[in-house]
Amino acid sequence: MFKLDEFFPVESIGPFIGGALIWFAANYLFIGPDIIGPRLAAKYYMPACTAAVTDGRRVRAEQVATARRESEAQLQIMMQDLARQAGSQAQAQLGGILGTILDGYGREGAAFRNRYGGQMDGWLGGLMAPALRAQLQQRYQQERSALAALFDREEREARRGIVHATPAQFCGCVVSEGLKDRIELATFTATLRLYTPQTIRRLEEGTMVQSTTPACGSAPIV
Repeated sequence: MFKLDEFFPVESIGPFIGGALIWFAANYLFIGPDIIGPRLAAKYYMPACTAAVTDGRRVRAEQVATARRESEAQLQIMMQDLARQAGSQAQAQLGGILGTILDGYGREGAAFRNRYGGQMDGWLGGLMAPALRAQLQQRYQQERSALAALFDREEREARRGIVHATPAQFCGCVVSEGLKDRIELATFTATLRLYTPQTIRRLEEGTMVQSTTPACGSAPIV
């Protein structure tokens, strides 16, 4: 007959199990949260979190700067196209007006246009140029104001989820929240860091900043 105690001698391993339970309990109640956890937080977890937030700020600043440059370049192209279109339309309108006037004089009007039409177009175009430039400048300012409002709106949206304004405050919250799970911390410290639970690994890698909690909010990368 199969006997369990032949394969698992409880009497022999009982003290080992009891000692392991006492060791785990000590890590759960005292060693993990009061001794090792704070040391790891100060030496590893806080620097990792701060570095992640700093890198996030750099990346976002580069993205915003690139978006602003690209938007400004697209605006310049659009204004150049508008200027060409407006110039062509104005030239066509002037030519039509001048042609209508001179056509009423028959051959003399046609001869006058053939000889002085270019000069007349240039003269009339010069008279209209200030008004055309004013219209284009007004349109340019409107478009720039719209872009500025768009970026301001995106900035406000990005700031909406931020609870802690500085990396130190945010990382202090993130690390505290990460170390609240005493079972994971005790498992980590009781195994002498041979086993790393997921939360502890994320603290080590600085990836805890990617999670949003009500207490910590979003990372202050804006």
